[in-house]
Amino acid sequence: MLKANRYLKIILLLALCAGAVFRLIYLIPPIAFQGDDAVSALIAKHIFELKEFPIYHWKAHYLGVLVSYIGALLYWMLGVSAVTFKIVGVLFSFIWIALTVFLINKVFDYHARIFSFLLVVLPPAEILRFSMYSSGIYAETFAFGTLAFIMLIKLRRNDFSSSVSYLTLGLILGVGLWISPFMLIVILSLIAVYVVEDKAFFRPKRLFLALTGFFIGLLPAIIYNIQYPFATLMRLGSRVLYSGREIFLEPNLASALWEKSLQRLAHMPILAFRMWYWVSDVYGMFSMSIFIIAILWAFKKTEFFRAFRSKKLEFLHVCLIYAIIFVVLYTVSVDEEFKRHVVPLYLVFPFLVGRFLSAIDAKRKMISFVLISAMLTFNVVGNINAFLYEDNPPFKELVEWLKSKNFYYGYSGYEVAYRTVFESKESILISPTLFHPTLAERTPENTEKVNAAKNVVFILRHDRHQIQIGEIKEGLLTRGVKYKAYSIGPFFILYDFSKRVYPEEFELRLPGVYIRHDSQNRELPPADRK
Repeated sequence: MLKANRYLKIILLLALCAGAVFRLIYLIPPIAFQGDDAVSALIAKHIFELKEFPIYHWKAHYLGVLVSYIGALLYWMLGVSAVTFKIVGVLFSFIWIALTVFLINKVFDYHARIFSFLLVVLPPAEILRFSMYSSGIYAETFAFGTLAFIMLIKLRRNDFSSSVSYLTLGLILGVGLWISPFMLIVILSLIAVYVVEDKAFFRPKRLFLALTGFFIGLLPAIIYNIQYPFATLMRLGSRVLYSGREIFLEPNLASALWEKSLQRLAHMPILAFRMWYWVSDVYGMFSMSIFIIAILWAFKKTEFFRAFRSKKLEFLHVCLIYAIIFVVLYTVSVDEEFKRHVVPLYLVFPFLVGRFLSAIDAKRKMISFVLISAMLTFNVVGNINAFLYEDNPPFKELVEWLKSKNFYYGYSGYEVAYRTVFESKESILISPTLFHPTLAERTPENTEKVNAAKNVVFILRHDRHQIQIGEIKEGLLTRGVKYKAYSIGPFFILYDFSKRVYPEEFELRLPGVYIRHDSQNRELPPADRK
């Protein structure tokens, strides 16, 4: 079916246009601007206006701030706004498409290229969203990971083997690892390929050049970890091994991380099974099911273990090595509830599925046509559904109301706090410590100003915090504190307290939040959790 050239160009053009539309729609405010995006956008604002030059995200010593520097450049060109900053994520997504197209033209035949192209321009909503997620880790992984694969293929084929090529490969991997810890999977995959197949890479000169480029690219992270020893290791370990931020309150953090790592190893088979629970919408389940089948097919079709022993690896073998390393690292180190940590595996989605469909097309064209049609249909419907049910609360109206009432300080959760601060251009400071006291360390100067303010507001959401709203009301009643309440869309605002109150007085927490206990397993009160 896909050989019908008179229709093929139209199909590819329509797919590309649809993919471009789905990406450009994200520029419409306030679609797809989450708390993490707001933090990155605020960092970009500080770079642009205050001439701050951070290496990592605030208190996330494992996420490089490349997107924020690009965002600062766009602020200079277009002005400070959420729309301007979201351009960064959209650009990364288009770069991923371009790099993927370049790569498949190098490694696949005609039909596999067509299938892979269709899947990268119109992927499931989950993949599309993360390919534009400009929080300093996801979109960059797609771009830098694909770029590293391109360099690998070119070096293995001797398309160019100059000294600059090895230096460039190291530079890509170094910058990528500074930006995103997910690049570690790419690095280990490339090392595995060269160890198995091409030990010539480890000749002193080539290795020296690659390592030189790597350490130059990683230089910002090296400088930071010299200033703050083990900062990246401890913070990253804490975030991936525990689902709750309150682990940072542990008196012996290193011991807690070691204990949790051993638990991961012991439960590895269970976690490997639960890892496949990744799809956030029913429309993406079909494509993801084909993805799993494609991985299993590739192991059998490519005779992976025989190729491994004979040291003759093709690009599909590289993808499978990448998948194996990912599964091992995921099951050992990542909380099974964190579906977003499955994102690195999506990097090989268009390659494995595209090659799988082309193999079917060679024997059963009708089946391949039905499968790709069903995948694209589900993907399109899934993306439309994602837009229709996008959470877009009226932050502009919230900011205007707060200013009209002269409220410039308050407490809320992570998402509401940072998005409000950015929407107000930092004229309103909302501390994100209403449910998570450890978030005070991310912007401590703002939290200190909020804590020192006499007139504050509490901002919650009707649709997410019904229990917490009830707990606050009961706590205020018990303390004899009078207050007023106001609603704007889903926002529920408590203000004009007759007595100054603080979040820790109410012992608020969201489901799954870690709470410290004493040696007899008794829950510690808020004052003793610090």
